[in-house]
Amino acid sequence: DRIGRLIADPETARAMGTASRRRVEAHHTRDALVARMRHVWKKTVADPRPPREARTWEIVEDVDALRALGPEWDGLLGPDHFFLGPEWVISWLQHGEATGRPYVLVARDARGRLEGVLPLVRRGDDLCFAGEGEGADHMDVVATPGHALAIAHGALDRLAGGDWGRLRFRHLAEDGALRRAIHERQWTFPYTEHLATHCPYVDVRGHASYADYVAAHFAYSSRRNIRRYPKRFRALPDAAVERVTAPIDGVAGLRRFFALHDNRRSDSAMTPPHIRAFHRALVERAARSGRLLLTFLTVGGRDVACEYAFRHRDKLYAFQSGLDESAPFESPGLVLQAIVLEEDVFGGGLREYDFLDGTEDYKLRWATGRRRLFDVEVHRPTPVGGAAALLRGAARLAHD
Repeated sequence: DRIGRLIADPETARAMGTASRRRVEAHHTRDALVARMRHVWKKTVADPRPPREARTWEIVEDVDALRALGPEWDGLLGPDHFFLGPEWVISWLQHGEATGRPYVLVARDARGRLEGVLPLVRRGDDLCFAGEGEGADHMDVVATPGHALAIAHGALDRLAGGDWGRLRFRHLAEDGALRRAIHERQWTFPYTEHLATHCPYVDVRGHASYADYVAAHFAYSSRRNIRRYPKRFRALPDAAVERVTAPIDGVAGLRRFFALHDNRRSDSAMTPPHIRAFHRALVERAARSGRLLLTFLTVGGRDVACEYAFRHRDKLYAFQSGLDESAPFESPGLVLQAIVLEEDVFGGGLREYDFLDGTEDYKLRWATGRRRLFDVEVHRPTPVGGAAALLRGAARLAHD
């Protein structure tokens, strides 16, 4: 009908054609299209970072000020962030030897709510994670859900004007926001990195029960021992499994753990007095928050095995263990591992059991997967920093 009208009215048809031509010439020429494409390109492609939001940053260098952040900070922690939280960081800053000065980056949104934390310390010209050499894994930024990458980029922006020499990030999570941001900023923040270690873990979600996990994961001969040895232990008339979780028992439980640990490894990294003071403070805090789990196997009131672990969100972190090799039953380490997995992990409704750093045979036997952790060294965004990164990278490549 409309086409028929235009055929019957050539003047209107010509007027409409003229108007259309003027519109095309005004809005759809090559120059106009290129200008719009350039605008889109600049806005979305030329800068890979997410758009900045109304966010303020400060650097906190006082332990008391960090302590005041505790509840807000703790509320931001995800399942993988135990070693980035106030319990670990503040305990280390109070008791770590030669720990350096706090240099904690804190981000708040437009309403003043805590949105992100990067808990660093300064050691000379270097910045690194607090307590990063004492068993801390899965290091990253802490942020509100959905904002981790923006917080990581914001932290790098805030650090760009600092007077540090290097950022030494140990055991960064492979898929973490901070490592991703460093990679995206490689032309402004020269860096080197290498694979540091693996963290084996047991993923509970793939199995209906502990029995299903054992049946699916182990060969017949191993399954027999995993089922038989715990039964033999429990059949002893004076055998018991004891769990220490309460604040009133935490420090005493830690002393019992140290006695077992020293019996097996008298020269371990946990022997120095300042490390023990750090763990005493950590155990007190973790017990108050419900995160401490010390699991003892005892026979006749005597401790023969213990696992020192932290229950955080829906994960259990197996931090360290102690054994008495003269225990009056077979394979106390296997029995302890089986009981913790069956009763505390699968029976406790947790999602994952994390063995943390290390690829010892016993970890790999139990694990259903492993995560990679990287050591990353970032140099100042200057020509000298870039040259230093290239030299260190070449030296590492030659060494490898």
